[in-house]
Amino acid sequence: MTTDVLARLVVQSPASGPPVAGFFWPGTFHGLESMVSKRDGLSCFGGTKTAAMHPQTDMVRQMATILKNAQQGSAMAAIKEERARDAALAMREYEAERLAVHAKTVRLRALRLAKEAETRQHTKTTNRRRRIANLLGA
Repeated sequence: MTTDVLARLVVQSPASGPPVAGFFWPGTFHGLESMVSKRDGLSCFGGTKTAAMHPQTDMVRQMATILKNAQQGSAMAAIKEERARDAALAMREYEAERLAVHAKTVRLRALRLAKEAETRQHTKTTNRRRRIANLLGA
């Protein structure tokens, strides 16, 4: 038993007798025209249209297409929403990291400036002592 895209019955039972290399001979299989359909709407028995044999086929296909389009649309909307959430989360993480780096930079700059000020003060006092020692020793 096989089905096509819309899950309609294509062949109800296998052909009886020996296989004929995959060809359907119109004179051999009487009554199978109604059981076989093709996607392009043509039957392999005499070229009759399937849509003429099954008037609801087009409506079923249209409904299936509408349903498929709606499902694809909702799936795409869900994907876009997920991407938007991921983007917002990534932006929050980026901003938090940027603020942490800025705070660390400010703290380290304050430590460096305090150390430089201390070094300058120490250098000034040692230079004064040397000058005084040079003046007294000379």
